[in-house]
Amino acid sequence: MTTQKKDPAARNMSGHRAISPDEKTYVNTFDGRLVSISGDTLVMTCSEGARYTYTVAKDAKLSRDHVPCNGYDFLAGARIRVTTDKDERRLVRVVEGLQDKKEFASHS
Repeated sequence: MTTQKKDPAARNMSGHRAISPDEKTYVNTFDGRLVSISGDTLVMTCSEGARYTYTVAKDAKLSRDHVPCNGYDFLAGARIRVTTDKDERRLVRVVEGLQDKKEFASHS
């Protein structure tokens, strides 16, 4: 039996970058497009078009173009990156949105 060495830049099935144990990045970050955000519910799509629904934590940090904001500042279709809780994968701790900027503040 042979084992294959994983490429640290490889992407997993949902289109998100696989994390190398040597990298200092968030483990639970997901990029996609915003479908909706209402109350504590965020719905987004990944690059393959699959929809994911998350609960936004009451103390979540939200930003658009690297500036703190609230959920009403996000537009449907905007590029977003969510960082989920390490223990609860459907609980969002950070939402970063892009409108005019080209890159997220947290690069990965």
